[in-house]
Amino acid sequence: MTSGQQALFIFHTYYSHVIESVQELYWWSAFFLAQNARWVALKEKMRELGDLKFVSFLQDVEGMLHTRNHPILLTDLPSLSRNDLDSDTELRVFFQSAYERLTQVTVGTIELLTASIRNSPDFFVKWS
Repeated sequence: MTSGQQALFIFHTYYSHVIESVQELYWWSAFFLAQNARWVALKEKMRELGDLKFVSFLQDVEGMLHTRNHPILLTDLPSLSRNDLDSDTELRVFFQSAYERLTQVTVGTIELLTASIRNSPDFFVKWS
């Protein structure tokens, strides 16, 4: 994949899951963080895109998850539950706020990706 395709793919993979709800933002962020290569790739590609607001958002989510002893191993993910937010007020409040921020920040991310595709289609499509 080209760098542009990688950026679009990793963003879409994360975004399509986390935009569903506060609980999904929590669970999928923890899932990505447990796979360090995915999390690093997401931040790196968004940085390459120039989306520092989204990178900052990701760093804040990462910081909160680290305070809760994440990342956990993928083998431990079954112990992680979307219902964790029901029993942890601080975690719930953070992710409710983070979800609101996500919906605002990603408007700019989508605009950056759209502009990038329009301005540099060769980074996204291979012409034959």
